[in-house]
Amino acid sequence: MSSMRRAIVLACVALGTMLAPGSVDAKSPPETISSDQLPYTITLPWQDRAALWDAEGSPNLLVEAPASLGPGYDVLSWYWGTLQPGTDDVATYYPERGILRLTTYYREAWYQLDSERQAILNRYVTLGQAGLLPPQPMILDLLGVSYQHGGERISIEVGGAPLEPGGAEERLFWREAAATTGGSEDMLERGWKFSSRDNFYVTFFLPERREISLLYIRDAGYLVDMSVIYAAGNIVPVQASKASPRLRALLELVGPAPTASVSAADESSVGSRGTLSVWAVIFMALGGAIALGSSAALFSRTLLRPASARGN
Repeated sequence: MSSMRRAIVLACVALGTMLAPGSVDAKSPPETISSDQLPYTITLPWQDRAALWDAEGSPNLLVEAPASLGPGYDVLSWYWGTLQPGTDDVATYYPERGILRLTTYYREAWYQLDSERQAILNRYVTLGQAGLLPPQPMILDLLGVSYQHGGERISIEVGGAPLEPGGAEERLFWREAAATTGGSEDMLERGWKFSSRDNFYVTFFLPERREISLLYIRDAGYLVDMSVIYAAGNIVPVQASKASPRLRALLELVGPAPTASVSAADESSVGSRGTLSVWAVIFMALGGAIALGSSAALFSRTLLRPASARGN
C-alpha cells in the first residue's frame, strides 16, 4: 500500500472512531445493581459502566467456592461474559469479601474482584443501603454523596487548578454539585454549539486512583462527560449536568479566564469549524500531496524540454 493510500485509510479509521458512540453504550444494556438490601435497583452512570469494562486490574478465578460471604448483590453487566463463556448477564457480588459468583450453563465460577471494581460497586452498596442515591444517579450525584456522606477523599482540579482539600472552595463545590440538574435530554435534542476557547475540564481524583473528567461548557453552564460525539458541529454528551449559578461562579473564579469573547457571528460559525476540523486536516493533507506531485511533474517536464522550447 502506498504511503498516500495508507494515510487516507488511517485518517478514515480515526474519523470513524471519533464519530462512533461509546462501545459500552452502543452494545450493552445499562449496568445495574439490585438486592433486597437496597430500596430499589440502581443504574450505574456511564462513567462507572465504562470503568467496569476498562479497569486496569483483572478478577482472579478461585479454585473453590469461598465460605461466609455475607449478603449478595445482583449486578447486571455484559462484562461478566468476558470472564467465562456462556455466563449469565447477572452475577452476584459479595462486598464483605469482594467475591463475585458467576453462573454459566453448567456450573458456577467464583472470582476475587480487583480493588478498582470493588471500589466502584461498594459505593452503590454503602450509599444505596442508606437511601442516599436515586435510582439513576448522575456521576456528580454519586461523587458528591461519596464525599459528603461516605467519607471519601475526592480531590478536584478546575481547569488544572486544584481546590484545597477540605477548604472552603471544595466544600462549596460539593454543596452546589448537589444542586445540579440533569441536562442530557435537552442537550441531545438540540446539541450545543461551542468554542473550545471557552471550555475547560473539571477533573476528579478518586481513592482507587481513577480519574473522571467533565468538560465545563462556559457559555451553556453545563458539565458534560468528556466522551462525546461531535455531529454537525454540535456536542452530544453521554451525560450532562446543568450547574447552579453559584457553582458556575465558583468555576469561573477558579478556572482559566476566557481567552476571547465569542461574538454572535463567531458562535454561528462554530458548528462549521467543528464539523470541518477533521475533514480540513484530511483534505489539506491530500491537497498538499496533490499540489506537490503536480509541481514535481511540471518541474520534471520543464527540465526535460529543450532549452529553445523553455523560452517560448
